[in-house]
Parts: sequence; C-alpha cells; structure tokens
Amino acid sequence: MMDRVVFSSTKNEYLKGVFQNPQDIPETYEPVDCDFSDELEFAVIRQLPVEVKYWNVKNELHAIRGRIIDIYAENKAEYIKMSNQTLVRLDRIASVHILNPN
Repeated sequence: MMDRVVFSSTKNEYLKGVFQNPQDIPETYEPVDCDFSDELEFAVIRQLPVEVKYWNVKNELHAIRGRIIDIYAENKAEYIKMSNQTLVRLDRIASVHILNPN
C-alpha cells in the first residue's frame, strides 16, 4: 500500500491559490507567498500528477491535469510550466490537487 502524498502546509492533497475570485486578480503580477511556491516545488521534485485550476487572461476558470515540470520567473512574474507545456502565472492559480499516482 502506498502512503498518501500531501502538501505539508495543508496536510491534505489540496492547496488553495492566492485568489479565489477572478475580480480580485490584479492586472499586474502579485507575488505569492514563499510557502505556496515551496509546495509547488514539492510537486515538481516528486513529479506528482496534479490538477491545477487557474484563471485565464479572461478570468475564466480552467483546469488542467498533468505534472508541473518547472517553476520560473520571467518579466517580473513567476510561472509554472505543465507537462503539456501550458504556462500558468502563479497568482492566477486557484487550486492545486494531488491526483492519485496509481
């Protein structure tokens, strides 16, 4: 039996993003808490399958499944890169859910 994989800050498979309502998202990048970035890095290092829900540029909620393969900074903003090459700005992430790795 495999041990359950959880985020250290929430003690479960679910991590809430910075903004839950699209009207709260600023036009320019709003830096995220270091703990949030650390949790995303945990998913990268462990190569965890995740579902990321995020607000697109039209403030519509989208979901994508895969692995986070990179976290990087560009033009004074931070992004994740998913295994299908989708880029998501960190402050536009609504949630990250660790999927069952089996």
